[in-house]
Amino acid sequence: IDFQLSVWAPHSIDLVYFFGGTRLITPTFHHDQYVQIYLNKLTETMKRIGCSTPPPTIQQLKQSMQKHRANMILGGLILASIERAHQVGLDINSVDETQKSPWEHPDIRLVIDRLLPMLDDKGYLD
Repeated sequence: IDFQLSVWAPHSIDLVYFFGGTRLITPTFHHDQYVQIYLNKLTETMKRIGCSTPPPTIQQLKQSMQKHRANMILGGLILASIERAHQVGLDINSVDETQKSPWEHPDIRLVIDRLLPMLDDKGYLD
């Protein structure tokens, strides 16, 4: 069961939403460390509630994250950029007085420029 949504979904969906929707994803992001922390907590919770299904292995979890990488890209690039736009007072649904898209704002471009290499390095853009 997905922790965030009331639907049956792979465990990795929690991670891709979490990683994509937080400001954790930076060029120095310790991806594997957070995946391991998540797996430890998931395993502990599954044992505590008496779940008969075995928890995934770290390899299975990473493979599932790779399979659902479109969610990571959406979360990482779009949601992080929207969050940054709100922080700097931009309305992403409009253009400014110079008729430039908010997506061209230096702060938003910085978020995108920093995230793309990390997402590519992890194989999410393949």
